[in-house]
Amino acid sequence: MPSFVINEKCDGCKGGEKTACMYICPNDLMVLEPTAMKAY
Repeated sequence: MPSFVINEKCDGCKGGEKTACMYICPNDLMVLEPTAMKAY
């Protein structure tokens, strides 16, 4: 099952180094935008 981000609920996992969606998504397809603190 692919992972996805609900933008309204995304808080960048409280500024952690690696977000939960980055951890579960294969091949580093998810990245964190540090200025907006949103994953995509």
